[in-house]
Amino acid sequence: MLEPTLPPTDTPEPPVPAERLGWLALIGALALFFLIGVPLQMVSTGVGIWFTEVILFFGFGWALTRWSGRAPGPYLGLAWPGVGPLLVALGVAVANYFAAVIPLQFLAQLVAPRAWVEMFDQTQVFERQTGLELFLAMTGAVAAAPIGEEVIFRGLLLQGLLRRGVLVVPAVVASAAIFSLCHVNIVGLPALFELGVVFGLLYARTRSVLPGMVAHLGSNLTATLLYTAGRGQDPAPVDLAAQVPAVLTASVAGWVVLGLVVAAARRLPGAWGQPVEQEVLRPRVPLTRALLPWTVAASLCLVGWGLADRRGLELDVADVRVRVPAARPGDPPWAREQRSELDTLRDDVHRGSASVERYLDARRALASALERRAADGGPDEPSAE
Repeated sequence: MLEPTLPPTDTPEPPVPAERLGWLALIGALALFFLIGVPLQMVSTGVGIWFTEVILFFGFGWALTRWSGRAPGPYLGLAWPGVGPLLVALGVAVANYFAAVIPLQFLAQLVAPRAWVEMFDQTQVFERQTGLELFLAMTGAVAAAPIGEEVIFRGLLLQGLLRRGVLVVPAVVASAAIFSLCHVNIVGLPALFELGVVFGLLYARTRSVLPGMVAHLGSNLTATLLYTAGRGQDPAPVDLAAQVPAVLTASVAGWVVLGLVVAAARRLPGAWGQPVEQEVLRPRVPLTRALLPWTVAASLCLVGWGLADRRGLELDVADVRVRVPAARPGDPPWAREQRSELDTLRDDVHRGSASVERYLDARRALASALERRAADGGPDEPSAE
């Protein structure tokens, strides 16, 4: 009797299809974000942003690419493309922010109910931070977010759609729609979608995530600088209608600069780099093994954070335990004064000259007074307890 011929045991396993890899990366990264990233950002915004973008997004995407049977660096296009493509991407991002993002955000604020505008105002994240926490939050939004988000949404998801044979425009639009929806910001949805289209077109043109990362950084840096320039100004309500001329002027100037950047990029050789799709195949690695270095790095980061800033961690937990409503332009003077005293007390606790219990009591008192005022109009001064 003839024995069946068995295939050789050392035959390499074929790589996971690119489209499947992209969807798995998106689903897995979002699951990690909601399970780990969101709770961590509730405790510390800055640490949570850095951890989410570098470990949960970039690290998970890197590990998943190794598991799929590919070398992550070439597949994601992390090779240095030259100075030209990065400068073009930065110029496009900054000009586009004034040309399209600012007008879209302005229109959304005009149309959306005021309660929605306040609810989805992302600058409130920075308003509650001071010192090192504010630095980590701002640098996380500017530098860390482009690293993780570009790998997941463009390097893996969009690339998977393009390799599947989806045309460039539908693929870019689909990835931009998913990118904007994942931010869970109704008011910012149009601007986020437009940014997703820009980052997606940059990836489709260069087949590298690095120009998209630079463009993403440029957009977030522009937004952060504009926020910083306006921070500390009079908190009185702003008449949006009075801002129409300034918004239109900024938009026209942005479109002019954007046109000049694109025209220059078309004339200069090598301005866009050489789009190369590389797929260096490697033996597939078990997912647990691929995730192990990133799991160790995540554990060391969290343990190091807890040891280096124990008091800060206790204060962050206290902030989560007792939520104080965000500051609003219509807050009475006593509320602003108590917020200032609360910030001072927080600094005292961080230095060790006051107790966390005293800080918690002060937060409860302010939160209770603000909630009473919101419920029935409240007095101009908090009632005596």
